[in-house]
Amino acid sequence: MRSRVHALWLAVTVVFVAAAWTPVAAAVPLTFDLQISSSCFGGTAPSGKDIQLVLKGPHGVPLDSGSARAGGQNRFQACLNRRVRGGDVLVANVGGNHRRFVVPRLTIDVDRASNVVSGDAPAGAALHIDVRMGPNNFLPQGHAVADSTADQHGSYSVDFSSQLDIGAGMVGLLEVTVGLDTVRTYGYALWVVTQRGQSNLYGFAKALTHIEVLAPDGHLRAEADTDSLGGQYLVLLADSHGQPVYLRPGDRIVVPGTPDADLLIPAGRLNGDPPTDTAFGRCMPDARFDLWIGNEFKGTTDHSGNFRMDLTGKAHVSLGKLESLFCHYPSGDVYQINGEVH
Repeated sequence: MRSRVHALWLAVTVVFVAAAWTPVAAAVPLTFDLQISSSCFGGTAPSGKDIQLVLKGPHGVPLDSGSARAGGQNRFQACLNRRVRGGDVLVANVGGNHRRFVVPRLTIDVDRASNVVSGDAPAGAALHIDVRMGPNNFLPQGHAVADSTADQHGSYSVDFSSQLDIGAGMVGLLEVTVGLDTVRTYGYALWVVTQRGQSNLYGFAKALTHIEVLAPDGHLRAEADTDSLGGQYLVLLADSHGQPVYLRPGDRIVVPGTPDADLLIPAGRLNGDPPTDTAFGRCMPDARFDLWIGNEFKGTTDHSGNFRMDLTGKAHVSLGKLESLFCHYPSGDVYQINGEVH
């Protein structure tokens, strides 16, 4: 009897010990993976769980709300109506468990003159920086990455000179790891596109980039600032009275703080001769150019800024057909002409 009781006690003990040491699946944490200035973001949460989301401003004022459900891989994706910005607060509720996440304020400045990428991030945060060709075929190619850490003051600076010559319009991605969360933001090296006879400029720039138009005698004809988000921009040029300012030969486009952004507007022209299928024109001296007439044709102007291109058998130069000429400054910026064949 005693042996049977001892055996039963031993069996219960073994079962108890086995149960006590059975591994328990770790709870899936609620995390965020987002991009600043985007209205969509993702993250992790327990599979099958509904997630209630509230987006608040830095002072706690509700700005938007939404919901999502975590899928089989413990991932969720949500889209709101308002873009997420640095300093905003995301409040998530999963089955009564709340989490409050303050979106860090991130900045990235991609400087094409110094090849330095710098900005602000949470002090001590691990940083991953990726610089590559921008979203335009005219922009320079190249790719480089670097890992760094924000200093105690929340600043960082990485010199890419040994890896890459940062060209106009190149895009830099800053990815910051804060605990289990990941936050990204983008920045662009300055790229300015001027257009013959137009009253606007477009391209890529960091937020609130100041652009000036100077007359040949140096007086200010117009000035404009890109928007507060950065990235692709279109600015309208106007004088102090709000009247449009149209670019003229001899004007200069200047971006203070960017030494190579001093762009002289040439006496550009673009013409064609239909009987001989010849295109000809003028822009800056010794400038690379891209001519679009059905297809893309590349060339270089002569020392006076002129070019002539025989397109026989390659393109048909016809009356009234719109052509585009893109001439490249040494800085990588562009002077554009849209013209009709006469």
